[in-house]
Amino acid sequence: MYLFDVLRYKKMVKEMIVDIPDIYTIDDGVYEGDCDALLIKAKVRTTIENHRIKSVELLEHVHERGAEAEKMIEWINQEKKFNVGMIAGASNSCKVMLKAIENSLKSAS
Repeated sequence: MYLFDVLRYKKMVKEMIVDIPDIYTIDDGVYEGDCDALLIKAKVRTTIENHRIKSVELLEHVHERGAEAEKMIEWINQEKKFNVGMIAGASNSCKVMLKAIENSLKSAS
C-alpha cells in the first residue's frame, strides 16, 4: 500500500503546475489555502495588503524529509515575492507549499 501511495504522490507532484494569480487583482485580506499531495500536505494563511504580500504563515506542513522547505516561507516573507527559489532536497515540499499559496489566493476571487 505504501509503495502505491509513493508512486501516486510522485506522479501528482510531477504533474502539479503552480500558477500564482496576479497579486494586483487581489483585494486586501487574509486568505487560507491548502494542498494535499498524499505524502506531503501544506496549509497556509496569506495576507495581502495594498496589493502586496504582507505575510505568509505556514499553518501545517506534513512531510517526510522536507522540513528544510519551510525556509522558503521565510524567504517569501523577507523578499515580499513568491519567486524565491526552491530548497535543494525539499523541492516537492516547496512545490506543495507554493500550490497552497496559489489556492489561498484563488480563494480571494
